[in-house]
Order: sequence, then C-alpha cells, then structure tokens
Amino acid sequence: MLFMAEYGKHAKKPEVFKEALQPHLDYLEAEKDRVLLSATKYDTETNAVLGFVWIVEAADREEAEAICQRDPFWTAGLRTSFHLCSLTKANPDRSSLI
Repeated sequence: MLFMAEYGKHAKKPEVFKEALQPHLDYLEAEKDRVLLSATKYDTETNAVLGFVWIVEAADREEAEAICQRDPFWTAGLRTSFHLCSLTKANPDRSSLI
C-alpha cells in the first residue's frame, strides 16, 4: 500500500537539527525501498518552506507510521506536525520515476 506522510516545518532547534541531519539522511538511504520520495514543500510565491512530504510503501498504516516515526528527525523532536493518509493510484499498473 502507498501512504503520504506530511510533516510541518522543523522545530527551531538548530543544534538538534545539525546533530540529526546525517542520521536522517542515512535513514532515508537505508529505507529507500519503502520511503519512495522525501521532498520539501515550498510556497510558490515566497519560496518559504511549508513542510515536508514522504511517499511510503508499507503493508498497512501501522507499518507506515512506524517507518515515519523511526526517522531521526522525529525521534529528535524536530517534526512539528504529522499527518498520514493512504494513496490509491489512478493507474495501478503504471510505475513512475520521480
């Protein structure tokens, strides 16, 4: 199943961010077969960061949520909000590269 995780902007903790950045990037690499996309959302007019989005492939909601919550940014308290929803592809047989 596919899920979309939406996170709010990071908490203002520059030292924590600095310490968690490489573990976060390492985690995304380790989970690349399940975290299919990790992207930053920007306002199209101001270019301000609005938050972050992941596309996750998991067996069920519980697994998807666990993948998201093992992220070092989550465990370090840098994620200010979290919302998870399921996705259904319009053309389920079509694969896509981003």
